[in-house]
Amino acid sequence: MPADSIPQTEIPTLANRVSPPMLDVLRRILKSHFIRNGTSTSEEILEVLHQLTEMGLVDVAYDGDQRSRPYLWVNNLNGTRVLNYRTGIRGGPHADNVPMPRR
Repeated sequence: MPADSIPQTEIPTLANRVSPPMLDVLRRILKSHFIRNGTSTSEEILEVLHQLTEMGLVDVAYDGDQRSRPYLWVNNLNGTRVLNYRTGIRGGPHADNVPMPRR
């Protein structure tokens, strides 16, 4: 079931709750669009994926009975927005504001 869209005003608060391991998994999902549940998926990654799902930043997909483990975790717009907030330029010095070195 896809997560509900999170209002933009809540993205900063939610982004502050994302730990570095969660951020790494969000980056991985954004790059590949999904993470397949398999024997190579570590228990630590599975725990992070469950946390991200509870926060509404990742969607799950099931093959049949939803009481079983998901077979796929998929990126969603909420996760993308949080990742962009955490890793994007929102303020501070920008490239055009940095003085050029003297020769």
